[in-house]
Amino acid sequence: MAEESVKQEIEFTFGGRVWSVRPEFQVIAAVEKATGEPSLILARKIYALEIPLVTLSLIIFSILRSQGGPNLEEVGKTLMADGYEQLTEPVGDLLARALKGNTAHMREAAAAAAGNKPDPQQQA
Repeated sequence: MAEESVKQEIEFTFGGRVWSVRPEFQVIAAVEKATGEPSLILARKIYALEIPLVTLSLIIFSILRSQGGPNLEEVGKTLMADGYEQLTEPVGDLLARALKGNTAHMREAAAAAAGNKPDPQQQA
């Protein structure tokens, strides 16, 4: 994956629709306010597949609310119906990119979540 600007959008499919979201302050602030946790901690939990369903529902709801997304109950129902494995990378990337600004740091967050040290060659 090539280095990308913090302003680039992240796309993911949810509820049969492709959503495109920029990692902007208002999005991250809404997520942190809804969950009560910092975005990097949430990203690490998502990458490690240790995020509770209710917390992920709050995250998705907060991200999509500004785009006229589904209500919280519908988000939860969709996650239960479709699963959320396919959302872990884009949602984790959104939260990590807003904090760190590029994909090299996302790899560090993923490695930290897995208990591994990042490869210095990939950081260059």
